[in-house]
Order: sequence, then C-alpha cells, then structure tokens
Amino acid sequence: MYTFNGCTSLAHITIPNNITEIGDSAFSSCTALTNVIIPESCTSLGSRVFEKCSLLASVTLPSSLTSVPMYTFNGCTSLANITIPDNIIEIGTYAFSRCSSLTSMIIPNGVASIEKSTFDGCSNLTITTIPSSVAFISNRAFAVCSSLTSITIPNSVTIIGATAFSYSRINSINLSNQLTTIKDNTFYGCPLLTSTNIPNNVITIENNVFTSSKLSNVIIGNGVTALATLVLLVVVVLLV
Repeated sequence: MYTFNGCTSLAHITIPNNITEIGDSAFSSCTALTNVIIPESCTSLGSRVFEKCSLLASVTLPSSLTSVPMYTFNGCTSLANITIPDNIIEIGTYAFSRCSSLTSMIIPNGVASIEKSTFDGCSNLTITTIPSSVAFISNRAFAVCSSLTSITIPNSVTIIGATAFSYSRINSINLSNQLTTIKDNTFYGCPLLTSTNIPNNVITIENNVFTSSKLSNVIIGNGVTALATLVLLVVVVLLV
C-alpha cells in the first residue's frame, strides 16, 4: 500500500508482467504520471490506486480484472477515455468521480449496480451505455454530469437512488419499465428536461424529483400510490 503515493515527479512507470496485485493508493497523487499499462498478470487493484493523478490521460486495464474498486480514478481530471474490460462485474463508489475530461463510458454487461457517485462530477461525459445487467443506480451516480443530455435506463433497473442525475443536462430520459421507486432529487436541477413518462410499475415518487426542471408534459403511470407533495405541486403547476 501507498508504495508511490505522492511521488509528484513520477511521470512514467513500467509495471512488470509478474505483478498480480496493486495495493491501496499505490500511485495516488502522482500528479506527473501521464499513462499506465497494467499487465494481464494483475488480477486485483486496491482502492484509490490512481486517485488524484491529475495528468493521467491513458490507462490500459487488463482483462484479468473483475473489479474497479472505490476511488480508483477519483480526481483524474485528464483521463479522457478508458475501456472497461468485459470481465469487470463491479465498479466501486467514486471510481470515476471528478474525471472531468471523460467523454464516454461503456459499462460492461455483468455489472449489477452503478454505485454511489461513480461518475459524479464527470462534467464532459456525453455518452454512457448502461447494460441490462444493472438492477440499481445508486445515489449521485451521474450527478453534475453537466454534458450528459440523454440516457436510457434498461428494463433491469428497479430503483434509481437519490440525486442520481441531479444537475445534469438531460433533455431526454427513457425510464425502465421495471422501475418501482424514484428517490429524492433524482432529476433535481435538470433545466433541459421537458417531458417524461412514469412507467406503470413505479409505486413511489419521492421529494423534489423534478424540482427546477422545465417539465411541460408528464404522464404518470397508473401504479403510483405515493406521490410526494412537492412533486405533485410541480407536476400540477406545469400541466395546468
């Protein structure tokens, strides 16, 4: 752990082919590091391995990995694109948070949930593909993705967490037909969102879900039994 943590002049490193594990915070805050190739021999990364490597622009992940742990690339503000191997089944909390240069992301089929703040603050993220293996999108998963304009939630998703898409630029959202709950502030502060359909399987819409959006048309499915007061107020005002 912390092997090269804070080595601010370290610009290049060659990781040998016999390495099987890279420990927690091994290269965190190596602010001059620009690119890394992780060999196929590596099967495990610790948490925060490249956190705050602000010049890290290119990373090659091996197909031998099954997890991108929490905070792995948090604050890697120069990371513009990265390919997540197909064998990945877990992406941890804050794994790509504040990767403000990241423009696109394909999440592998096999990932079961998008965890808290995974892409929070990825302000240049315009395209993301959510696979049909995902059942849960957690709190702030895509919050402050201020370039994200549209997204399709696959029918496998049953719950969207609080503030999951808050302060994004979403103007189009296709919600999962299997969705049962939309948590507090999910689309709070989405100024370009003008219309949405609430699927019939949704039972509960919590507080401030669409506050500060530009909704002019809302169709609420017939399964909704709990509608928070503020949500109802906004919908009524906008539909009148």
